[in-house]
Amino acid sequence: MGKTFYSEGLKFECRRCSSCCRYSPGYVFLFNQDLKNLCKITGLPEIDFLRKYCREVTINGIKRISLKEKSNYDCIFWEEGGCV
Repeated sequence: MGKTFYSEGLKFECRRCSSCCRYSPGYVFLFNQDLKNLCKITGLPEIDFLRKYCREVTINGIKRISLKEKSNYDCIFWEEGGCV
């Protein structure tokens, strides 16, 4: 079986359109640099940021860190008009 287009992760830059981070359940996986950047922006230590904004997801036996979603499936950082 060949590689899928997302087998090595999706590489994209956010265009702030809100089309992929709302309405449907899913995952926003964080890489180490993403986590560092978000901690810097929020001013939170890593452990506090993880507790407040992240969840652990296990897919095919592999544990990953994903941003939490609100009850309506919007990304935890989405507010009216885009990302906080």
